[in-house]
Amino acid sequence: MLTLQLNSLNGVIVESFDEAKHYDLVITNTELDLDTKIYRITELGSAYDLKEIKKLIRQA
Repeated sequence: MLTLQLNSLNGVIVESFDEAKHYDLVITNTELDLDTKIYRITELGSAYDLKEIKKLIRQA
């Protein structure tokens, strides 16, 4: 559900994580040690998470 909502945003590309690539934002449910913005989801598909992710996307 979250993927569908994010894919509908202009300029947003959602794909599976690849350590060899650079990302503006990584969304995960695990802890990662990366040199980029990371958002850890609180609940799968929650309205709160979507709102917070959209804020981060606008900041990028």
